[in-house]
Formats: sequence, C-alpha cells, structure tokens
Amino acid sequence: PIKFARPILYIALFAKLLFAYSICLHSEEISSQFEIIDPLNRGKIRIYSDSKIENEFLRYDFSGYSLRSDQIIDFGIEPDMESLTFTTYQGTDWLDASKSHYFEVSYWNSKQTFLETINGPSWFSNFHYERVDRHEEYFYSKAGYPSFLIISWENYDFKVDGFKNYYYSLLIDATTETHSSRSVNYDSVEDQPWLKVSMQSVVGLGSNLSIPDVLTEISSMLKDIANQITVIELGEPAPSLNLDSFNQSASNSSPYSFIQAVENGMGWYTSDWFGGFYKSKPGWVYHLDFGWLFYSDYTPNSSWCWHPVFSWFWVSETTYPYVLLEDFSWSFIQKENNQILAYDFVAEKWHMLDELIPKASDTFEERMGKIKNSFMSDSNKRNAIANYLLTGR
Repeated sequence: PIKFARPILYIALFAKLLFAYSICLHSEEISSQFEIIDPLNRGKIRIYSDSKIENEFLRYDFSGYSLRSDQIIDFGIEPDMESLTFTTYQGTDWLDASKSHYFEVSYWNSKQTFLETINGPSWFSNFHYERVDRHEEYFYSKAGYPSFLIISWENYDFKVDGFKNYYYSLLIDATTETHSSRSVNYDSVEDQPWLKVSMQSVVGLGSNLSIPDVLTEISSMLKDIANQITVIELGEPAPSLNLDSFNQSASNSSPYSFIQAVENGMGWYTSDWFGGFYKSKPGWVYHLDFGWLFYSDYTPNSSWCWHPVFSWFWVSETTYPYVLLEDFSWSFIQKENNQILAYDFVAEKWHMLDELIPKASDTFEERMGKIKNSFMSDSNKRNAIANYLLTGR
C-alpha cells in the first residue's frame, strides 16, 4: 500500500494545482476585459466566469447582472481601510438599465456609529434628504449580517399620473469574529460599523404602480442582493452594533412583525381580525380602536401589548375579541357606535375604553376612579396610585 500511495498523492496534488491554475488563468482572462483601478498595484481583484467578484476580504455574486467595465476600484491601506467599489446593472447599457447598483464595500476606522451613518449627516442619509417620504427596514442577511435599507421617493409632474422616482440604499455591518480591525487598538465607539457594506441605486426606478407594490419589489430585490455578499475571512458574524437595539428596530420593519396584516402604504396596515393600525417608531403602533399600543414578544398571529387601561394584555387571532390580561383573567372587547367597550368579568360590568384613559386635565377623583376601574392587576393599580401621588402623572 505504501508503494502505491506516493504516486497517487502526486497525481492528486498535480490535479489540484492544475485546477487552481485554470481558475486563475480564466479569472485573468475575465479581468482583462475591465479597466480595474488599483492605486496600490496589489492585483487583489479577481473576477470569475461564474459571476463572482472578490478581493482578499469580500466576495459578491452578481449572477443575472453585468459589471460596469470602467468602474472597478480597489484601494486601501491596511489595517485602516480596505475597499472594493464597483457597479452592476441589467440590460445593455448601465445608464439605461432598469436595475443598476453602485457598491462601496469597505472596512475602515470609522468615527460614525451605525445609527449615525443611517441618520446622518452621511452619504447614506443625504441621498434621501427631503424626499416626499421613505420606507425603512431592518433585517438579517442570509450570512447573518445585520442590514438596513432605505427606500425613498418623490413625485414628478409627468403626464402619467402617480409617476414616482424611487431611490434605495443598503447598509450592512458584516464584521466577523476574526476581522483584522478587531486587533487594532481603536478608540471604542459604541455601534461602530467596522466593516461597512454599502450600496445605493445609480438609476432610480420610475413607476406609476402603487407605493406598496413598488416597496415590496425593491425590498425583495435588495434582500436578494444582501444575501449575495459574504466576507471571505473565517469566523462567525460579530457585528459591532448593539444587537438589542437593532432587534427592536427590526421588529418594527416588516408588515408582519406586529400582527400579520396587509400593507396599505404610508405606514398603515389592515388586519382581517384586529383592524387597522399605523406603525410608528420601533415597538409602537397606533391602533384605530385602541389608540397607542406598545408591543413585545409578538408572532404573526398574536402579541403582548401595553395599554394604559389594561397594562400588559395578550391578543391572538384564535381568541380575539377575548384578550388575556396580565393576571391571566380575561376581558371581552366589543365595538358599538364607534366606541370600544371592554367587559370586566369580575365586576360583571362594561366599560367604555376612552373613558378610562388618563388625561392631564383629570381631577384627583377622576384619576382615582379611572385607576380603580382599569383592567390592571392590583399591584399595578397600587403602583399607578403611588406614581400619581408622587409625580401628578
């Protein structure tokens, strides 16, 4: 066996080298079609025939797209910065393409946190400054990287009614456990995006379709793009941003993150069983019947919600209009003459919800009566009374 093992080993090694050479050769042939700008002359960009572009730290699969031949740039001074910039498009001309995307992928000694990059001033926020409206969405890419996208739009006075131009940007924190920036002694900045994968549209998508239809189309496209990005360095995703804060934001960025509903546009949704609501800042909705609700621990068909009359209560598609209260008793909700009524099974009495919501103009007697008749647990009623006596709120 030893006599034959060595030739077999040589053959296997030769085959491996030949395969690697053929890939490199083919990669060079593909790369020669492009005007790659490489200021440091490092020769790190590789473009493969199976529609992948990469340098030493990142790989992107541009299947279904073409690369703009005169704008592929690789530059950087490690470990302070590494960047790969390129444009992909569909069609015969990137300027006339229906889908054309500009990418800047970099890690750098950023002084801006992830949230500062989103909220500005930065290229990311300025690109969407003073648009008519915008849609924000937080999500995780297939590789597990926290991602944030903005879609904004503005009206144009074209002959086609309702025509709008849409602009979109994508920001990803793709930091990994072994990323080289982790070994550099930077001043710690909370939520700092060590590795930033950013992308924005070169050509706006003009459309006279409904806003929800266009947002769904663009959002789906950008999530597909995010899923094509991987960091070559080994190690699990280790984003530098505050994941608790990101997850709370992500919980409010999908039409189905509170209760499964149909999107009506401009932040409004309709549930077949729970009615209409508007999604405000993360964790909050304005319900047409209940008013403001704070929600947590949701599923597509149920959620724990906080309301000043109920405190925490649970709603579910399978039990509504019965709602479960925090002391595990139940109440029954009924709408009558545009008023929301809630039934107290203990007192065997109906209450009008609006009449129990605290107001700044309440007298002492009115506030005490509202707390007494609320659906809060006894301990929360005592806390509410103590808080009112101490603060007047």
